[in-house]
Amino acid sequence: MLHTCISINSFFLSLPLSLSHTEFAMGCKLLLAAAIGDKTEIQKYLTERPDHIQFRDYDRRTALHVAASEGRLDIVKLLVEHYNSPINRSDRWGGSPLDDAHRHRHMEVVQYLRSKGATTGSSDLTTNFLAAAAAGDIDELQMILNTFWDSSQKGVSTSGKGVSASGKGVSASGKGVSASGKGVSTSGRGLTQRPIVMINRRGVIPDTQKASIGNSRGKNRASGVGSSTTASNSSVDINKGDYDGRTALHLAAAAGHVKVVRLLISKGADINATDNWGGKPLDDAIRQGRVECIKILKQMGAESGGAKHLEDSGRSSTGKEDKNLQIEFSELDVIDKIGAGAFGEIFKCRWRGTVVAAKCIRSTKIIELWREQDNMLSSSSMKTDGEEMKAEEKEEALRDFREETSILRTLRHPNICMLLGYSRTENFEVMISELMRCSLLDIFKSHIINNTKMPKRKQIIYAQQLAKGMNYLHQCKPPIIHRDLKPANLLIDGSGTLKISDFGLAKVRPDPKRKESESFRMTGETGSYRFMAPEVFRHEDYTETVDIYSFAMIFYYLLAGRPPWDQLSGLKAVIKAAMEADRPVVERSWDIQLSNMIQRCWDENPSARPSFEVIVKELHEYSKNALKLDLDNIAITDETRSCCVIS
Repeated sequence: MLHTCISINSFFLSLPLSLSHTEFAMGCKLLLAAAIGDKTEIQKYLTERPDHIQFRDYDRRTALHVAASEGRLDIVKLLVEHYNSPINRSDRWGGSPLDDAHRHRHMEVVQYLRSKGATTGSSDLTTNFLAAAAAGDIDELQMILNTFWDSSQKGVSTSGKGVSASGKGVSASGKGVSASGKGVSTSGRGLTQRPIVMINRRGVIPDTQKASIGNSRGKNRASGVGSSTTASNSSVDINKGDYDGRTALHLAAAAGHVKVVRLLISKGADINATDNWGGKPLDDAIRQGRVECIKILKQMGAESGGAKHLEDSGRSSTGKEDKNLQIEFSELDVIDKIGAGAFGEIFKCRWRGTVVAAKCIRSTKIIELWREQDNMLSSSSMKTDGEEMKAEEKEEALRDFREETSILRTLRHPNICMLLGYSRTENFEVMISELMRCSLLDIFKSHIINNTKMPKRKQIIYAQQLAKGMNYLHQCKPPIIHRDLKPANLLIDGSGTLKISDFGLAKVRPDPKRKESESFRMTGETGSYRFMAPEVFRHEDYTETVDIYSFAMIFYYLLAGRPPWDQLSGLKAVIKAAMEADRPVVERSWDIQLSNMIQRCWDENPSARPSFEVIVKELHEYSKNALKLDLDNIAITDETRSCCVIS
């Protein structure tokens, strides 16, 4: 039984006016062929008109949407592999072909689409709009603007030079049966401006309603529109920003999509929009070396954010606190190099008489200075890893540095690695923290090499300490999402206490009044693959529950003594989790309380995962009942009792 009903008249709203009636009819036949699985007809039509791969019906559904909805795996493969059909193109309600396959439970199609990078859609127009700008998908942008762009933005001057948006709304006649076959949409005849309405298949979406990707996945959106739509103030905001406040113009300029930049400016995009860090579109273009975009923006009067966007952002602190944390690079006496990363190096140093860890932006100037101070530093162990960083790499490293210091300087918890100070001297940027004994990853590797197993008591203690540190972060105001939890970022001090470190990828939620269940737009594919939540890898909206998924994978590592999917690379592991909904095998010998906790923490539905507050309580009860261990009660012996004096 076909899930898709097609009416020739339903296409008039979505096709360019330059197409003839014959071409209209060909487009209709193409979608019908995709629905019934007629490969010969599809090949015939697309050989004659290859551009019809972009053809859409009234609901903005492509041939790929239709084939996926009907479970035509062979047609889906044909369209993707031979005709390069856009795999994540959104329909009128933000739905992707993957959504259509999911809704009708065509799991083979789902698996195939995900293997090709398909993602679930979003009913949030801004999400789709920003994603299209970042990808340079000008066809998608034009569709959204032509359908939902508010004409009241027309004529907005962005630089005082008379740049205005133009464009004519197109409406057409006929009654179009929606893709579900249940909803009938009507419109007036002629070339009048179409009403600006945001709708889903249940009706009008209010301005205040924001449906997240995570919540929309799996819901049946096949019901009809029902009543005819009416004019509304709901429309896509061309100057709306993502989590970092970066608008579509920021993203397009950074990626060098010249045509998209021109389109956005012509529609009235604010060329001097400022993101959360004070950066403007011109700054992004300059940082990425997008010469043509820089030229266009400057011609239209774009300005740079200057030094403003280089300053710390977000969490405020007192002047006294800042003064105590700000140090001079000259105060550090290097002892040895103990680690390195992509953009940074870590040294063991002496600072004001205390041995500390100093994390520096990778710079040959630092090494040269320290070599001059001490001949010991001429050893090969003190060399920098590779050549001096490129300008864009240095800028990225500086952004991470500022983000990490702005977050760490306000955090105080026994299970958070403490920031002791930082220097912002140009070319000598450094942050210092307490020196730790090793990482949790080092302990894991030691047990694997020696073929030993971590004691159960220690497994639970580490899990409790990690959960307590994360519970503190998630209950900060606003909450802090770590986004890169992994054993290498969990450090162990001299007393055996686990502490969370490396906040370079951490993010502060922008609005503390938001409910924890609400999702928001953040950067996709952030963090390390093996421990990455599926929704992050799939570039979906997400909340702090991504940290809970990572906790589950680390807890599994603690109990199993081996990493999740230890026979696979990190990338292949996350693909199994994100695209196949697979999870590591839980051993039957594990306590049922712990097995249940892990499985709840890595649940495919982010909203079903327990909070760290719940995890802390459950681990506390387990350690008390099963291990007779209570970390909250510190025994005081007679010998120490007399030494404890509170004055």
